[in-house]
Amino acid sequence: MILSIIFTITILGLVSFFVISAFLNIRRQTNKYKAATKFSKFYNQLIEYSDEITDLNIRSEYIIFLMSIPLSYEETNTESYYESLIDKYKIEISDKFSNYIPSLKKEIRDTKLEKLLK
Repeated sequence: MILSIIFTITILGLVSFFVISAFLNIRRQTNKYKAATKFSKFYNQLIEYSDEITDLNIRSEYIIFLMSIPLSYEETNTESYYESLIDKYKIEISDKFSNYIPSLKKEIRDTKLEKLLK
């Protein structure tokens, strides 16, 4: 009697452990894919910016810069990895190319204005 109760409790514990582990792993993977998707949308926006650059030398420099951005998805990449890439390249592109991309210049201006109004 006692042995069957211990066996039942052990089985329920193991099943619960595996269900919770699977749930947490799925959640972690979903968050990682969301971050990768956000980075992909950001990268597509950067590509669209190249159409706005009228100077061919600057445009070619910009495209070469875009080609240097790492795009591979790896299992070891975390959400914070993608967030740090977005932050890093936002700053670099703003510094180097904002004078040549009108919509980016407007976006930066709007962001600064929004911060001032808060």
